[in-house]
Amino acid sequence: MTDTKINRSLESASVSVVIPCFNASRFLSETIQSALDQTHSPLEVIVVDDGSTDNSATIADSFGPSVRVIRQSNQGESVARNRGIDEARGDWIAFLDADDLWLPQKLEKQLAAIDSPEVIAVHTNLEFFDQARYITEIESIPAAVRYRVESVAIESPFYSPSAWIVRRQLSLRFPTWTQAAEDLIYTIGLVQLGEIRLVTEPLTRHRRHVDCQSLSTRNIWPARHESIRRFLREHAPDLSEETKADILQGWDRRLVSIAEHAWRTRDWDTVNAIREHLSAISRDIGSIDHDDRSVGHFLSRRPYPPWVYRWTDPIKRLLRPVVSWLRK
Repeated sequence: MTDTKINRSLESASVSVVIPCFNASRFLSETIQSALDQTHSPLEVIVVDDGSTDNSATIADSFGPSVRVIRQSNQGESVARNRGIDEARGDWIAFLDADDLWLPQKLEKQLAAIDSPEVIAVHTNLEFFDQARYITEIESIPAAVRYRVESVAIESPFYSPSAWIVRRQLSLRFPTWTQAAEDLIYTIGLVQLGEIRLVTEPLTRHRRHVDCQSLSTRNIWPARHESIRRFLREHAPDLSEETKADILQGWDRRLVSIAEHAWRTRDWDTVNAIREHLSAISRDIGSIDHDDRSVGHFLSRRPYPPWVYRWTDPIKRLLRPVVSWLRK
């Protein structure tokens, strides 16, 4: 297909926005408005209300015919997203979480990045805001590495479905058997289906706040790890055993790194949750997915009781300038 034909087809490309929603009344109106304010107007905005007990559905209804509201009993975010995919009529599907925002040119610039019919998805960099503030630089990962299954599964560098548009014709769906790492598992499947493009501008604003799943429980990392293990055991027949082992060992090292950071910041809840999780895996005699060196070293270390650090940490901080001076 020539560039002219591609450009013409993109000018008329239709986009369905899918917003899964559960008790999102604090942010939903602003989120919907950011979708409606796109310079490339979406064909439709679909809000799938997943059994909210607040007035989320009423807020979505208040936008009138420009927003289609689908109500269902509470079944989880993956089921809600999949329902939106099945109901969508556009050529492309743009996911948008109910607390995230888009800058006005997001859809336009994503569609402009599609340079061949083999492109199945386009994503953007993200600006994190609210309680965490930074901008991703996904382009710093070389493209040859960025979309490799192992890199995606271990590093999970794409953060949020709100940054993606995907072709509606894809058969891929979000996993409904887990509520931990479902976005990551979807992305692992996505990168195996075709070419992907990146818009380097941070046109997606990803809200990090106290109600976010990723921030609300100390057990989220063990839960994600267990979901990845189950995915590779039961739902990844196309991956080689070598690739599966690489992913699982990479996740072992990642968990150890997270626990080490938590140790340094004295986040003992996270340290203990990861320790218990890795210890349970180590007791699994049949396990072949363990990185024994990094995990073994971590499990061999035992923290002192927290009260010891409450006494010693201030003393170490006071002595640090003295030690630094003596080393000169």
